Amino acid sequence: WGWRTWSTGPTNPGTQPSMRFPLPLLVACTLCDAETCRTYRCSAGTRMQLGVENVEQTENPGATCCEVDPDTCSSHDCEAGTRKKAGVTGTLKGRDAAGTCCEVDPDKCIAHRCASGTRIKAGVDSVQKGDNPAATCCQVGLFSFAFPVGGVASRTEFDLPEELAGREVQVSTIGLATGDTVLEQPCRNDDYGGTQQSQCTTVVPGGAKVAVRPFSTGQRVSGEVRVTVVDDPLRCRAHPCAEGTVNKSFTRGSLKGHVAASTCCDIDSTTCGAHTCAEGTRKRLSVDAQKHEGNAPAVCCEMQPDTCAAYTCAEGFRKRFGVDTSQQGAGVSETCCEVDPDTCTSYTCAEGTQQKAGGSGQLKGLHPQSTCCEDTPRTCGYFTCATGYERKTGVEDTVEQGDDAAATCCQANATKCSAYVCVEGTIKKRHSDGVDQGDNATAACCDALPTCGEHTCAEGYERKAGVEDSMLQGDDVDGTCCQANATKCSAYVCVESTIKKRHSDGLDQGNNATAACCDALPTCADHTCAEGYERKAGVEDTVQQGDDAAGTCCQAEGTEIIEVTGSMAFEADGTTEQIAAAVTAVLSFKLEQSPSDIRVSVSAVAAAARRLSTPAGDAGAAHRMSEIAGDPVRGVPEIAGDPVRGVPEIAGDPVRGVPEIAGD
Repeated sequence: WGWRTWSTGPTNPGTQPSMRFPLPLLVACTLCDAETCRTYRCSAGTRMQLGVENVEQTENPGATCCEVDPDTCSSHDCEAGTRKKAGVTGTLKGRDAAGTCCEVDPDKCIAHRCASGTRIKAGVDSVQKGDNPAATCCQVGLFSFAFPVGGVASRTEFDLPEELAGREVQVSTIGLATGDTVLEQPCRNDDYGGTQQSQCTTVVPGGAKVAVRPFSTGQRVSGEVRVTVVDDPLRCRAHPCAEGTVNKSFTRGSLKGHVAASTCCDIDSTTCGAHTCAEGTRKRLSVDAQKHEGNAPAVCCEMQPDTCAAYTCAEGFRKRFGVDTSQQGAGVSETCCEVDPDTCTSYTCAEGTQQKAGGSGQLKGLHPQSTCCEDTPRTCGYFTCATGYERKTGVEDTVEQGDDAAATCCQANATKCSAYVCVEGTIKKRHSDGVDQGDNATAACCDALPTCGEHTCAEGYERKAGVEDSMLQGDDVDGTCCQANATKCSAYVCVESTIKKRHSDGLDQGNNATAACCDALPTCADHTCAEGYERKAGVEDTVQQGDDAAGTCCQAEGTEIIEVTGSMAFEADGTTEQIAAAVTAVLSFKLEQSPSDIRVSVSAVAAAARRLSTPAGDAGAAHRMSEIAGDPVRGVPEIAGDPVRGVPEIAGDPVRGVPEIAGD
């Protein structure tokens, strides 16, 4: 809303008071820069290009902003022997563009009048007539050639002069021969007009002949065949109409005059040249000869760029009624557009709120406040910095940036521990950001890092030699300070078919480390097969393999076992189950058996993988291999963690790679 003072009487405020009325104001931001194409006026015969209204003018604004207007004489090319009339550059060329825009060139042969008994040569319309126009431009009469036929009873041929190639000629025996003749070349005819003679008209191809014969075998004809040039270059039949135009009806024999295109040709009604674009649109460039296929407005025309019809109103605005043909001008938005009352642009948000970004064109609906508006964003002036931090200078009006508001609005206070970086060997004290640095910032803000001398190794482990002063580094404190005690089970690797006892790290190995530290793995002799299954032969001492004990130890009752002898090279990646499935598919192909008849034990695959991956002399390496979860031998991790099995305890322990809950 704007306020305007409106006087109801004389302008003298001492005699009549003034009143102030609120008036609704439409404020539109428009580029009114005099250096853009919108304000440039193209010269006669040219028009503004599409889409350049806001393009900055260059040193040659005509080239930057304008293009040839296809509806004016500036776009018309006069034909050979004529030239553009003076002062017609911006003239609308209409349907008779040649007559409107062009005139004969007095220096060309087309303007020369040949003497009696001669005529203008073919193809010299645009030739300079020079000092001897009669010789340059004219020739004697029409060509006519006679070929004698002397009582022949068979086909007779004559060569045509090469100068007739490309010319239109009439070939005739009418009144020139006796007997019934038939013309076969250069055109074919028989019995023209009931005369029993022949006559035809054609354009002579290069190397053509005249060929004539009697109608009946054995009949004799005599006389002559006459070939006459009929394409008088002064007549319309000799004038080729330009692309997009056609020969006018009944003018082939007419003298073409100085402007042949105007006399002999007319615009092809099926092309864009014959179409007049509607108001607010204009002809596209170079489409006069283009066929419009019955859709002339779309094929031939485009929006007039300097009218409201071609202007796109901003979001939240709509085109004014009846302004399509109005010139845009400098205030194009006010000229062509008005606020759309159904959009958020027409709605004023309540105090403390503002219009949503990009919502100008949104339909406001029944609840415009919620549809169109959002809370005004808070600025750094409202933000409280954390202890030890202060607001940056000059950011009071800067909008907070969500979760990063502290970085946007605040900086560390140079006198507090928040701004101090602890020296090597120390670490920032907890909750010290708001503490004053004082005279000794390190003492005020930092604590010394603990060393291995202050650390207690886990049961079964002992402090490494010479590390008492080594600083504890991160979660791997035991790795830095401790090593397994060689006399304890923590340092012992169980042999094959055994597994480390739970919570045995602190036990002495004694004289029999395997008995002290390890448990024997169960064998097939300890396993009871399910109903319908029986124990495989010779597997009593075979160690059970995790969840696949039944596959290792049992087979369906009555199963026939086929022993496959030999070896097969095989590579596969994935879980043991995936590898077993792949091996099954290969064996099915090689043994020509159904996959359902072949069972590859997952545990056998795992055992093979362990054998391949276990270095010589490392009997305990198999225990350090893990499948997806836990221990490959049992297939299930233990609840209580064990670093050998790769499972940490619930309570944190740095040796096992798990920090305590309350760690720092």
